[in-house]
Amino acid sequence: MVNKLSEKSTEIRLNIHETKYGQTSAWSASSKLGAKQIYDEKLFKALFNEIEVEVKRREAMKK
Repeated sequence: MVNKLSEKSTEIRLNIHETKYGQTSAWSASSKLGAKQIYDEKLFKALFNEIEVEVKRREAMKK
């Protein structure tokens, strides 16, 4: 979720889930078997770093 707070400030909320899909039987279609929320600090830092790099790249393209 992205919320623009002002002309120079934006709030970003990011939720990461790991979901497993598979078949419960030979006759069933693929279905969601389970999901869990991810709280890995290194993963979040890496994702926010990538977001920041992309934002700066787009800002540079506007100039």
